[in-house]
Amino acid sequence: MKVTILGTGTSTGIPVPGCKCRVCTSIEPVNKRLRCSVYIQFTKDDIDPNAPKIPPEQNYNTDDQEDTIGSCLIDTSTDLRQQALRAEITDVRSVLYTHAHADHCHGIDDVRVFNFIHGKRIPVYSSRGVVDELEDKFAYVFKDDPNYQGGATAKLDLFPIKAGEPFYLFGVKVIPIPILHGKQEIFGYRFGNFAYLTDCSEIPKKSYCLLENLEILILDGLRYDPHPTHLSLDQAIQEVAKIKPKQTWLTHISHDVDHNQGNKYLRENSDYSIALSWDGQTLSL
Repeated sequence: MKVTILGTGTSTGIPVPGCKCRVCTSIEPVNKRLRCSVYIQFTKDDIDPNAPKIPPEQNYNTDDQEDTIGSCLIDTSTDLRQQALRAEITDVRSVLYTHAHADHCHGIDDVRVFNFIHGKRIPVYSSRGVVDELEDKFAYVFKDDPNYQGGATAKLDLFPIKAGEPFYLFGVKVIPIPILHGKQEIFGYRFGNFAYLTDCSEIPKKSYCLLENLEILILDGLRYDPHPTHLSLDQAIQEVAKIKPKQTWLTHISHDVDHNQGNKYLRENSDYSIALSWDGQTLSL
């Protein structure tokens, strides 16, 4: 499994337009943060031996990418086009949504280029509430309208999934992890010994058992001060102490946190392997 971190910024992105703070004016590439999303490529080693037969919508010709059996985006950020160009992504075969806030789903139109490449529809997975919200927000994508005029829309099929109930992508087991984003329950996702939990302010007790024995965790870590809908750096450290992954990378980072200074803070205040992620970072599992 290869994970490419496409964006690590909060909803405004970094630099924030018009802001003259130290981070927004930084020349350090690690302080340039697009909106949050990750891209995952699966290999045969990731297939669960108990997985059911791969359904037709996941049956792709992989002659051009022999090592890759499938791929997915987690969220379609507002910056998806720019992210895909930078990471040279040509192969998106599924999309998972954490929730339907604008910075996580408003790049949905840019998925259509992958329809053009594959000539196939792309399955989309999230909670029933998010599926319904996407269908409402982007009715021109999901509902036939004989009066619609404009460019070709993305060809997507919506599949509702349930918290804590595993499903399979390309033979890979995926577990939707219920987490809280303020008062709203949203999904993080676990694939094997990797988990992705962005936009998280609290992890419910019922979810800790789904996060045991992780090799790598990507976790929300917005800023130093508390926030009603995101973990602060100190709160992220506390969650890492509970979950005990071998390695943790923080994401959804605001312009209050300089990359190097934030990492210094994390080293000085945690006994665990925890650091800030950056745009373009790749992780292999």
